[in-house]
Amino acid sequence: MVDDTRSNSGGYFGSPVSRIRLECEAAWDSLPAMLKSPRDSLWHSGYSPKQLDTLILVKLFYLHTLFLAERALSRHTREISASSLSTAYEMLCWVNDAMIRRDRLSTFAHTSLAWRVASFALPAAGVLALNLLRHASNSFLDRQEAVSRIQIIEGLSVLTAHLDVLFEPGDGNYQLFCEAKHVLQSILEIAITPAAQRQVDGSFPDSAIGFGEADWENFDQWGFDSDFWTNLGDHPLLASEMYDG
Repeated sequence: MVDDTRSNSGGYFGSPVSRIRLECEAAWDSLPAMLKSPRDSLWHSGYSPKQLDTLILVKLFYLHTLFLAERALSRHTREISASSLSTAYEMLCWVNDAMIRRDRLSTFAHTSLAWRVASFALPAAGVLALNLLRHASNSFLDRQEAVSRIQIIEGLSVLTAHLDVLFEPGDGNYQLFCEAKHVLQSILEIAITPAAQRQVDGSFPDSAIGFGEADWENFDQWGFDSDFWTNLGDHPLLASEMYDG
């Protein structure tokens, strides 16, 4: 396990996790330019399916390492950091692009999309979904986010729209994807529905949604497996008696 203990100064700048992040970023910067194609130009650069697979995986493993470092650091805070939110959103977008353009990928990449979604997209979606739920609490309404609410909604919408192509009954990740899709659809409905239509006046106070500010710290540390999505689905804000959409 990574040791994410505080530094002697009380901060995290000198912590092992911070050093891991800096080393990871330095390693990424040292890679040849061809291995760091921007996402918006990757699909228009004439790469073969196998080359696309390689470049996508290199980027995803890099982002996932940053994501895990951010998660370790966030265990001592009550908020999702701006860098964690940005990393999660970027990781989700890379997987979404691969799903949308799956006909451009190699046979191996096409058949491993479910693994990429389970390993990279769902953890990212979990952080982004939690951020949307936090906006139902007054404590988080005025925060300046690194990723806009609209961007998060669009990213999660693309993911849920393509999940069905990845699994069938009997598949190993069937339950995981079913739980995740159900919860994400519920969160998206809440996010795009005006508060007045949710039969509330303004936003939900912490006491109404059943999560005080301190509770988010523990909630945010659950693993992004099937249990995470089941527990998130039990959140009072997603219960049918509070939302009839």
